[in-house]
Amino acid sequence: MGLYFITLYCHHREPLFGRVVAREMLLNSAGQVAYEQWLETARIRSAIRLHEFVIMPNHMHGIIEILPTGEMNIAKLGDVVRGYKSSVTKMMRLLPDREGVSMW
Repeated sequence: MGLYFITLYCHHREPLFGRVVAREMLLNSAGQVAYEQWLETARIRSAIRLHEFVIMPNHMHGIIEILPTGEMNIAKLGDVVRGYKSSVTKMMRLLPDREGVSMW
């Protein structure tokens, strides 16, 4: 239980999620997948709450709160991160220009 600040980098820190133009992050299709899957993480896991997050060209930052629940329902940070990375990879590989791309 508690708050955790995480940073997840793309494979070889490649700018897979978009680019910054005039100090504004412009998400490409892969960045949109990363954004949407982060929000989906909170919808499918009741034992966590997501706080501020940002998707950058080659990484993302987020704050995850593990909520106090019954003993059997304790969320594990590693499981949350692993699930997020897996879902982003799976959805990214469905994009026409991203097939076979290494994400993480």
